[in-house]
Amino acid sequence: MQLFVLAVITFGALILFATEKLRADLMAVMVAAALALTGLVTVEQAFAGFGSPAVVTVAGIFVMSAGLMRT
Repeated sequence: MQLFVLAVITFGALILFATEKLRADLMAVMVAAALALTGLVTVEQAFAGFGSPAVVTVAGIFVMSAGLMRT
């Protein structure tokens, strides 16, 4: 059953990413939340990557590049 739930979440995410119905950052959070809500991973495991220095650095670069594009 867990494999089926994981396949549905993965397939749904791939479809939404490919069609660009939602922003990629929103989709990433939704997939992590779906995995946590279904019990496939713990909440700590689902959101552990968002606090890593690499993610914070990339987010900062996005903010800086958006600022540079507007100047």
